[in-house]
Amino acid sequence: MWRCRAPPGGGGGPFWAPPGARPPRGGGGGPPPARAGGIPRRPIYTRRYFFEAGPRLVDQALRRGEAMSIAILDIDHFKRLNDTYGHEVGDVVLKAISRRLRHRVGDRHLLARLGGEEFGIIFHGLGLEEALANCERLRGELAAQPINADGEPLTVTVSVGLAAISGRETFDNYRTAADQFLSRARHAGRNCGFSELSRMSALAS
Repeated sequence: MWRCRAPPGGGGGPFWAPPGARPPRGGGGGPPPARAGGIPRRPIYTRRYFFEAGPRLVDQALRRGEAMSIAILDIDHFKRLNDTYGHEVGDVVLKAISRRLRHRVGDRHLLARLGGEEFGIIFHGLGLEEALANCERLRGELAAQPINADGEPLTVTVSVGLAAISGRETFDNYRTAADQFLSRARHAGRNCGFSELSRMSALAS
């Protein structure tokens, strides 16, 4: 069972991790410690930290004129998966998706578990087009790699809502925009990403 852990010395904010996992050294200032196989242990931060750090990161990016985007990612049909296979398999799936996201999102961006099967990503230095390409790559890779759950390979997909951060809006407004785009991705059939670019493309066609 994964638990919400506080990093040593209070730096870097609380994070979700399996027993024995550590946050990046110095609360995120240095490279993350490696585990077996040389794959770094990047933290998945909590919802609380996401909403505490998010406004500061956005303000900093806007002052410096840096690009930034926010994504809300949701595991498709997770309740159905729990109901069909049981909560133990659901936990296996959640841990596997979390590990893969940690590995792929990287240290440059902030990854948080917002609750249940929902994750938030703040893409630092990425405008809407680059962030959308990043999300599509994440989505495709997750769908292409079945998860071994109790000896049975399960194909698990995700839906993503993405919003660009620009102008002096509140962080909550940006998060709400990404959440609304996530709803559109669900309504479009899931296993897809949706953003302002998607809306503009649909209107143009």
